[in-house]
Amino acid sequence: MPSHWDDHCHDHVTGWVLSGLAGIVIKNGILLIEFTDELRGRGMRTREAAIQAGKIRIISRICLTAVATILGLVAAGCWIQY
Repeated sequence: MPSHWDDHCHDHVTGWVLSGLAGIVIKNGILLIEFTDELRGRGMRTREAAIQAGKIRIISRICLTAVATILGLVAAGCWIQY
């Protein structure tokens, strides 16, 4: 196949990967805000709730989700490349 076909394919793969990663960042931000609001509802101050939510959510669910998705997207990108 012509060389421009390969460039076109990689552009689409890059677009899919960036879209997926942007979605993860947005979803993780929403989860962090929701958990902060939940802690504020339990009587914590806003700053303390934000710090606590960051400690709990970032380490547990957000990092695991992000790492799993990044590895999946990298594997998909490598598969499409070959």
